[in-house]
Amino acid sequence: MGLFLSIVGFLMVPFAIVWLIFNFVKKKQKLLPSLSIVAGIIICLSGLWIVGLNVTPEELAELERTKQERVDAKLEAERLEKEELEKKEQAEIERKKDEQERIKEMEKQTEIEEANQNEKKKLEEKEKELNERERALKKREQEETEKKKEEKVQKNVVKTLADISDEEANTLYTVILSIILGSDGRISDVRPDSDDDWSNTNIYVSNEWHSLSKEEQKTVSDTLGGEIRDTIIDVGLSDEPKINFIDEDGKVVAYSTVDESF
Repeated sequence: MGLFLSIVGFLMVPFAIVWLIFNFVKKKQKLLPSLSIVAGIIICLSGLWIVGLNVTPEELAELERTKQERVDAKLEAERLEKEELEKKEQAEIERKKDEQERIKEMEKQTEIEEANQNEKKKLEEKEKELNERERALKKREQEETEKKKEEKVQKNVVKTLADISDEEANTLYTVILSIILGSDGRISDVRPDSDDDWSNTNIYVSNEWHSLSKEEQKTVSDTLGGEIRDTIIDVGLSDEPKINFIDEDGKVVAYSTVDESF
């Protein structure tokens, strides 16, 4: 019945519309066609309502179940979406937390490295200062040693030259002191074999002499021996002095005269 009324009402509406247009064109009465359109709509809706009323309980239950399933599916989808969003948010929070921890660790490491660098710099500066102090101390000790050595050499030379005139002494003093101090410890003394006999003059050398080659030994004996010999001749202490080179064991290792050298 409901389906029949729906069909009748559905057919009435276009028929009434055509009728209304016809009357409008012919300028006839329009009320009846208009009422027919309204009646058709009412009949169609009534039929549909009756059809709805004729739905069985099973069909209603199925419709309700389907509706509930749709609602549940939507809620589940929303829940899953919410969980996924929460997971993403939690992951982002963890990532930011790890990033902050990493940054803090890097900053801490940087601070440690800077502290180590500062400590290393301080140690290097302290070590440098200590080295400078040590060098200064060694230099001062070396200077004091050299000074004492020079003073000792000067005393020995002065003692050696005590019995000759001031002019002769000054000339020999300068030459002998220059030779001894310029030898870096290889020559310890220059003096006559006897108290005032400069015809035999001894140059006392260290045992380092033996490490020199024959050519080097001859060069030293010619150069230093010749310088001392010429000075002795110039100041008139001897006409033909013999210069002997004596090592630490008291052995004559070389000599130099006006005519020859060995």
